Amino acid sequence: MEKAFDRMNHKLLISKLKSYGFAEPLISWFHSFITGRTQVIKYGNHLSEKINVTSGVPQGDHLSPILFCLFINDISKVVSYSKILLFADDAKIFKEIRTMDDAIKLQFDLDNIFMWCRNNDLCLNLKKCSTITFSMKKTTIILNYSLADISLSRVSIVNIYRFFFLTTLRKEV
Repeated sequence: MEKAFDRMNHKLLISKLKSYGFAEPLISWFHSFITGRTQVIKYGNHLSEKINVTSGVPQGDHLSPILFCLFINDISKVVSYSKILLFADDAKIFKEIRTMDDAIKLQFDLDNIFMWCRNNDLCLNLKKCSTITFSMKKTTIILNYSLADISLSRVSIVNIYRFFFLTTLRKEV
């Protein structure tokens, strides 16, 4: 997701906190914590006018990552056929593809994730989205996956939280 911590919709966050069972006075406290903030930009010795911050959570605050996790927690509800791994503002989607129907189901989940992001005022960084196929078979089912009608690039190596995986499933150091 692109600038996800900065783009969190305050009203949606409060609504989600309520749906998770958070109650008053905690809801009011969260509301006052994330709303009514301003920021100033400093360039050299010059300061900009104060600007109202209308979305996002405070950067560097210990509570912000927790609020973000609560905000995106329901993304897993739109993934019907695949597995999703979430870490901060990063998501990995996995699906075993044995048939063309499996590949179509993965595309269905990708479409749902895109719509979830759109409905939650978040944007995917499509330049960082890619696909990789792991297989030890000579022939595999390949579908050109897409997000928002933009084809995802196919890569042969992926870095998942500092672990590198190759399409050949060989161990390389």
